[in-house]
Amino acid sequence: MMNNESEFVQALPPEPKKRKSSSRIPLIAIGVFSSLMLLCCGFCGFAIRDGVAEDAEMVRAAIETDETLLAEIGSIESIAFSWGDSFNTGNGVKVFDVSGTKGSGQLHADMLGPFLVSVELKKEGQSWDLIIIPEDDPRLNQVVLDAIQTSPALEKKIGPVQTAKVDWRPTQQLAEEEGDDDLYVVQVSGEKGTAEVVARIDLLDDRVIWAKLRDGEEEMIYKSPQRSRSK
Repeated sequence: MMNNESEFVQALPPEPKKRKSSSRIPLIAIGVFSSLMLLCCGFCGFAIRDGVAEDAEMVRAAIETDETLLAEIGSIESIAFSWGDSFNTGNGVKVFDVSGTKGSGQLHADMLGPFLVSVELKKEGQSWDLIIIPEDDPRLNQVVLDAIQTSPALEKKIGPVQTAKVDWRPTQQLAEEEGDDDLYVVQVSGEKGTAEVVARIDLLDDRVIWAKLRDGEEEMIYKSPQRSRSK
């Protein structure tokens, strides 16, 4: 009997080993998810930082030669995006702290997407609307050059025409004086000298309607041929 009982006990299968708890799996998943979120936030942070830095440089380039800015702030030494003031201002206006050789203040830039609509300088309770100088537009310069390059009157004054470039500051001033946004002041250079030209430009069709010298006599140097109406 003892032998049979001993054999029976030995025949019993061994107890299964207890598996380790799987509670660590959710913790690992949470850790991986958190790491991915931190990476995404880091990339987003870099993108936002680079974006506002580009906006600051765009604003600087657009207004750094404005006469009011030069009188109140001087030559710009630093310009930085103000997160708090921009949040409080709202309405799509971005605020930049600016300092220069003569003082410091804030620039309130009204932006429509990537486009700069207006910039207001605020300093010690006062505010001024600044004149925005757009980036140079080679295509527009070429449109003007193609129109006036063969003008006999212009060639007589400055020699064979070589370059034409829209001068944005007097263009802005002329637009305000005349109430006409289609007028452009163009600096033209030739082999014998330079001349200032006023041109009416149709930007939709990329063509000059007319152009004349801006020298007191205002001699017409170009006039676009009338287009025949389709029947």
